[in-house]
Amino acid sequence: DNTVEKSVTIDPKWHGRFFQNNRKLLLDIQKQFGDVNCRIPEKKSSSDQIVLRGAKTNVEQAEKHLLELVDKWANTTTKELPIPHRHHGYLL
Repeated sequence: DNTVEKSVTIDPKWHGRFFQNNRKLLLDIQKQFGDVNCRIPEKKSSSDQIVLRGAKTNVEQAEKHLLELVDKWANTTTKELPIPHRHHGYLL
């Protein structure tokens, strides 16, 4: 059997991102990497371990993808700019 289970350490502050848009990111990972099962700790938990389960090569690829996503999120800067309400129409 080629099924493995691997824990990946990811700061809990990022865990909520996996549940946005009706779990779209989790479902995409599962599809993209051959039915890899991702088990993320509950919000109440302080655990930083995400458990991946599936075929060994798929789990390794999914782990790499998760770490790349977290790196991207950690290195993204968000800046809020105050724009008067009367100008909002120009942005849309």
